[in-house]
Amino acid sequence: MVDLLHYNGDLTADVNGDLQLCADEYHDIIQTANNNILMKYGDNKWHTEFGNKVYGERIKANQGGIEQIIRECTNAILIGDKRVKEVSYMNVTLKPNATCLVDYHLIVNIGEGMKEIIGSAVVDAFNMNEDE
Repeated sequence: MVDLLHYNGDLTADVNGDLQLCADEYHDIIQTANNNILMKYGDNKWHTEFGNKVYGERIKANQGGIEQIIRECTNAILIGDKRVKEVSYMNVTLKPNATCLVDYHLIVNIGEGMKEIIGSAVVDAFNMNEDE
């Protein structure tokens, strides 16, 4: 089964305006990592151990808060996808509207051995857009 490719909840289109698919394992790993970063911890009813614990927490916009975001996003990726062997790099940048850009590099075991792939997601780590 092939999934539709999306970025931060938005479907993506190719140069012809057609919906893009997660047609290879590289895109599937990035999409799975982003889904786990963006999902509230415990919200997957079949896998309650998946998701990100930053949602629902009171995180401060300081160095300690950034470190907590990095720790929780790393855990969300590693717990959510066994193909990911290591998060070799993660950087969190504060953005407008109390959001964070999370850039990461993953070491994965696909195809012919270990490979590094790069992804990013925009996270509402300070829970400013919570609708609960």
